[in-house]
Amino acid sequence: FLASAPKDEILRVQLEYNQLTGAVPTSLLSFDRMKIFLEGNQITQLDQEFCDKKDWMGGNVALYGCDAILCGANYYNEDNGRQTSGESKCDRCRGNKVMGAFECAPVSTGPLTVRDILGIFYDEMGGDSWSTNINWNEPDVSPCDWYGVYCDEEDDVVDRITMVDNNLKGE
Repeated sequence: FLASAPKDEILRVQLEYNQLTGAVPTSLLSFDRMKIFLEGNQITQLDQEFCDKKDWMGGNVALYGCDAILCGANYYNEDNGRQTSGESKCDRCRGNKVMGAFECAPVSTGPLTVRDILGIFYDEMGGDSWSTNINWNEPDVSPCDWYGVYCDEEDDVVDRITMVDNNLKGE
C-alpha cells in the first residue's frame, strides 16, 4: 500500500490499536524518514535493521533504538507502548509476549518454561547491565543460543550456565 509513496520524505503511518500480527515488514526499510505508529497490536518481531533508521520517529530511533518504534516483548510503556523521551522508557515485564504493550500482563499461572526461568534469572541478576548478554530474551532465539547457556546436544536441554566475570548483580 506504500509502493508509490516517496522514500525520502517524512511519511506518517498510523496503524495503532488494530489486530496486526507477526513481524513488521522489512519492505518498510526503504523509507528514510518514517513515523510509524504500531503500538496496541499483536506484533512479535521487529528486524534489527529498523534500529539503524536514525531519522525514523522524528529522530528518536537515533536516541532510543528500536524502543522508539515499539517496546520489545517482555517490556511495556504505559504512555505510548514505545519510548518517546529519556524519562518515558520501556519497563521490564515478564508477562508481555507482544511488542508495543501499554501494560504489564500477568505471567501465566501454568508451569514455568526454561525460557521463563532463565528470564527470571536475567531480571534478578541485572541482565541489562551484564558485560555480555547476547541473545538473552530474544523471542526468536533458542535459550541454547543465549550467551553463557549451554545445552545437551542430543536433546537441547539446558545443562549449565557459565557467567564468569560478567557483572551479575543480585541476591
